[in-house]
Amino acid sequence: MPAPGIMSSENPNWRTPLELFDPLHDEFRFDLDAAACPGANLLQQWFGPGSSLAENALAVRDWGEYGSSIWLNPPYSRKLRLGLEPWLHHAARQRVPVVALIPARTDTLWWHNVILPTAAEIRFINGRVDFIHPETGLPGTSGGSFPSALVIWEPRRSRTPRLPLVVPWAYRSR
Repeated sequence: MPAPGIMSSENPNWRTPLELFDPLHDEFRFDLDAAACPGANLLQQWFGPGSSLAENALAVRDWGEYGSSIWLNPPYSRKLRLGLEPWLHHAARQRVPVVALIPARTDTLWWHNVILPTAAEIRFINGRVDFIHPETGLPGTSGGSFPSALVIWEPRRSRTPRLPLVVPWAYRSR
C-alpha cells in the first residue's frame, strides 16, 4: 500500500528524498544533518534521537562545531506548526551556512518575522516534494500536501536589511 501524503501521519519525521538532497549536497557539501532519526540520517554526522553528537539540535548553540555546512529538514506537521519557528530562529543564528527544507507558508507570521529578514536566499520548489514515510520508507504518493521552499542562511553574505534572493528551484518528483 502506498504511503499516505505528508502531514496525514501523526509522525512528523518524514524524510527528504535523495533526488532532492543529492544535488544540494553536491552544491553545499553538507557536514551535518541537524534533524534526523536513527536510520534516517542523510549524513554520517547528525543530531537527533540516538545520535552520539546530540539528541536535541536546539540545545546545541553552535552547529558550526560539527561542520561547515548544515542540512536541516526540521520536523513539522499540523500539530507541530508552532514547533517549526524555534528551528528557524536557531538556524538563522548559526555562523555556518544552513540549508533548510520547510513548508512555503508565505502568509504566516514566522515567514515574515524569521525567514524574510534573515535568509540569504529562498528557493521555491517547483512541484510538491514526495517525502519518504517515516515508518514504511516509501515515498508519499500525493507529492506532499503543501508547497515547499529551501531557505539558505549564509553568514558570509551581508546582514544589511534587504530582501533575500528568491529563485525557483526545479525538483522532479516521481
